[in-house]
Amino acid sequence: MRVSPLKVVNTVFMSSPRVLVVEDDDFTRNLIINALRTQECDVVLESSSATYALKAATKMRIDAAVLDLNLGRGPTGLDLALGLRRNIPHIGIVFLTSYKDPRLLGASAQLAPFGSVYLEKNTMADIPRIVRSIEKSISNAATSRSQNNIELKDLRKSNDLTNVQIEIVRMVAHGNSNLEIANSRGVTEKSIEQTLSRILKKVEIGQDDTKNRRVELALYYLRQTGSIIDEAI
Repeated sequence: MRVSPLKVVNTVFMSSPRVLVVEDDDFTRNLIINALRTQECDVVLESSSATYALKAATKMRIDAAVLDLNLGRGPTGLDLALGLRRNIPHIGIVFLTSYKDPRLLGASAQLAPFGSVYLEKNTMADIPRIVRSIEKSISNAATSRSQNNIELKDLRKSNDLTNVQIEIVRMVAHGNSNLEIANSRGVTEKSIEQTLSRILKKVEIGQDDTKNRRVELALYYLRQTGSIIDEAI
């Protein structure tokens, strides 16, 4: 029998913010929930699935949602955030993710709900900061009805790279050649070479005969997405 990835949690702190937590990694989700409870946050709903969470959340009173931006296959945390804000206009949104720049997920053109807060997962040890972010997101949501959504990239930028440069970094990290990148973008290979030169300068990868700069750029991408925490892999 299929087990639902959704769990409705009994309310404990009636006067505390009522929080939804959506994270596809069970260990990380439980870590977040237990940490929030130590700060008397009332986690009333938890899930590994955006689809289940959206369906259940609209039937409950929830003040804020703590969402992983990358939920694997299917709807992203961004998709869920937009759906939650449509159905629950007052809900605060906190993105908690390993991505230092949300555009690295490939969502460069998408919009996030106004007043969203973006935190990296390496801040999870600072639980009071997460709680403050939840409170801030709730306060922001109180004024969101008269505000437009904001570009996801504006939540956090990585070395001032443009959307196009971010996408090229992603393609390099996924093993695409300059010619393949050029063909996919409808430009010349020379144009991609020039863009890569500007990117390398921005991310401070200099000329070093002992290192392959494309490999260094791929490592940069992995560090920015939280896939590795140092240069040794």
